[in-house]
Amino acid sequence: MQWYVRHQWQIDLLILGRFGMIGKTIVRGWQLGKTMPAIRRVFLFDAIAIVLVQTSCLTVAVLTHHLWRYLVFWLILERVIGVLIQARDHLEHYGMWSQAAGHQLTQLYSSRNLAMHPMVAWLVGGLNYHSVHHAFPSIPFNRLPEAFIRVETVLQQHHLPALTVGCGYVEETRRLSAQPSVIEVDPSNHLTGRYSILNL
Repeated sequence: MQWYVRHQWQIDLLILGRFGMIGKTIVRGWQLGKTMPAIRRVFLFDAIAIVLVQTSCLTVAVLTHHLWRYLVFWLILERVIGVLIQARDHLEHYGMWSQAAGHQLTQLYSSRNLAMHPMVAWLVGGLNYHSVHHAFPSIPFNRLPEAFIRVETVLQQHHLPALTVGCGYVEETRRLSAQPSVIEVDPSNHLTGRYSILNL
């Protein structure tokens, strides 16, 4: 387990890639399906649609003698998208899990915000204000910067810790990949009363 934690970035980004994200999503969705049966029905419909579409594409590729191009295309797409999505997921959530007093506070303190140039923020849909997006998912992406400032003001008024803000994608990737961590129970944690981040 500790070996995986120490090498989690390399394994998830470069080996598991998009398949790892899909697998994790399926497992979590299936678990939620125990309490929300509608999720499993949606999963079933999605699976049927994916199989039908991919079977059609594969059939066309075989009939037109472009099977290798089709396979190489999906391999490249899976690798590139996998690295990007896994990197974002790690940067926004890695080592951040905490359980606070209430759903919104839990969401605010369980993900990381990233400071970046406005153009880059626009390219990622404003989701660099990720904790605000988690706590208030209905806020449009272009209003997230304003919402972030307002949330910080409210937290300060109630003497609560400020939200975590990282120094952009490159710097945070360098910092987090060099500092593996695992979450363990810690009753003395002042915010959650349950969890703390231990560096390995």
